[in-house]
Amino acid sequence: MRTFEELKQLLIEVKDNDYNVPSGVDVDSVIADMLKFIGHTDAELRDNLIYMTFVYWIEEKGLVSVEKMKEILDICLSDSHLFYGIGEKGTDSVFTRSFSALVIALAFCLHDESPFLTIDDVQTIKETVFRYINEEKDYRGYVDGKGLAHSVAHIADVLVNIASFEIDNKYCLGREDIYEILEAVKFLVRNKECVYSTREETLSDAFHGCY
Repeated sequence: MRTFEELKQLLIEVKDNDYNVPSGVDVDSVIADMLKFIGHTDAELRDNLIYMTFVYWIEEKGLVSVEKMKEILDICLSDSHLFYGIGEKGTDSVFTRSFSALVIALAFCLHDESPFLTIDDVQTIKETVFRYINEEKDYRGYVDGKGLAHSVAHIADVLVNIASFEIDNKYCLGREDIYEILEAVKFLVRNKECVYSTREETLSDAFHGCY
């Protein structure tokens, strides 16, 4: 396992090389380290390096296989990631939960290119996401010195993808599923603890994704 500093330097090199993997570097080991530090409070590492490397490797470079994506998805949906420190407010654990949600959304992007998710898979993801929404208590948008937390905006990205899930160009979720997603969006919108003021527009996208 690399240290935080070693991973950051490696990912800077990857970014500067158009997200290509340096010679002799094992992609799986880098992915393991990115998942380990996915919620780091260094915003450059978390947002600009780890997340963007996932985006390019999954959507552009084809460096993440379907089997590897399944492993990543299982990790991101687990207690160590999406539910890490769940229920806490004002702590750094929110970054792990929130940025795990973004990677869950990326699984649907890979599915669009190389279908691998089944209806049962998506139902399981949906129920897990609903549990997360009910248990998440930290709705902060921007955290001084640490960047965007965005637990609501990022889980809304997942809701958009669930609502618009397709197999063979056909929407797969039924009316009851869509109503449940709309209820989840309503639950988040009607939250009385904070005002969403840091680009949480994906809640609106989630709403429109249901139609």
